[in-house]
Amino acid sequence: MKILKKISIFCILIILSISLVYVCDITNLPDNIIIFEGETLSLNTIFGVDIETESTTNPNIEKIENHKTLTVSAEAQDLTEVDCTGTINLNVKLLGTKVKEISVNVIESTEVVPIR
Repeated sequence: MKILKKISIFCILIILSISLVYVCDITNLPDNIIIFEGETLSLNTIFGVDIETESTTNPNIEKIENHKTLTVSAEAQDLTEVDCTGTINLNVKLLGTKVKEISVNVIESTEVVPIR
């Protein structure tokens, strides 16, 4: 009886530890992200956590998806002709269930010149 009780407590501790790792991974992802045109954003997740594109406001924004990494790139040949700004809504899913939504805003790149 004591061995069965110790094994069940050990199993519960293992399950709680794994749950803590997943909760920490998901809560570390920000709700809103802002990037400039031409920058690349990579979001890395652990096994079982997937990131999928829900919607985008601009079809010129390039989206490349892998199993664990989503790369959002706003690149164009000539940025004066093509507008690469907009918003991409991403869904974070844990084992197929939506657990979080991330909004990625791609804004126009600006140049700051310091003056003395």
